Amino acid sequence: RAPANVQFVGKLDRAATDRFLQNARLLVAPSIWWEAFGLVAAEAMSREVPVIASRTGGLAEVVDHNINGLLVDPNDANALAAAMKELWDDAPRRVAMGKTGREKAERLYSPDAFYANLAAAYQHVLPRAKSNELLVDSLQDNDRNPINLIARAG
Repeated sequence: RAPANVQFVGKLDRAATDRFLQNARLLVAPSIWWEAFGLVAAEAMSREVPVIASRTGGLAEVVDHNINGLLVDPNDANALAAAMKELWDDAPRRVAMGKTGREKAERLYSPDAFYANLAAAYQHVLPRAKSNELLVDSLQDNDRNPINLIARAG
């Protein structure tokens, strides 16, 4: 049973997530599993909510320790509790980390950043596919090969 000030909300849709994070002082993601990308951290950061997360996988790549949040070792409950108390008690630091987190989220994880990175990847790959005629010729008999489809799309 959780204390009165702890709420387990389960899966939230986009609107509910926005409402929930509007009132959050911080987001705690004490994952013990390796995650490919720390989406929950990026979503919180985009709303100026500092993040306390496990130093593992994608969470450790999204959260910059002492800049937009705090990282703790997985399975270290004492370090997690200390980090939570540290940020809970320091409003100016929380606000500063939240602003820094939002800047990073807008710069790296916004739809505009995603599309710019995707366009850059295509611009990097298409000239290589076009200039390598042997590769393109060897793939022409396989219409479902993604490299061939990219080469023909350019």
